[in-house]
Amino acid sequence: MERRRRSLLKAITWRIIAIFVLLYLSYSFTNDWEATGWITTTFNVIQILLYYLHERLWSKIKWGLRSVK
Repeated sequence: MERRRRSLLKAITWRIIAIFVLLYLSYSFTNDWEATGWITTTFNVIQILLYYLHERLWSKIKWGLRSVK
């Protein structure tokens, strides 16, 4: 089973990649750094929390796991 710290770190590193993608896209549409900052920050905080919860829920589901011998 994966530890909570590992799930959290995976969520954060994945969101770092997403931050740069969203920064680029947001600025491309708005041409406004303040709006880009608000959009990117809000979206990524929500995404980190949802991804972490998703990982924790899946860690409790045994379906599809193989035992290591």
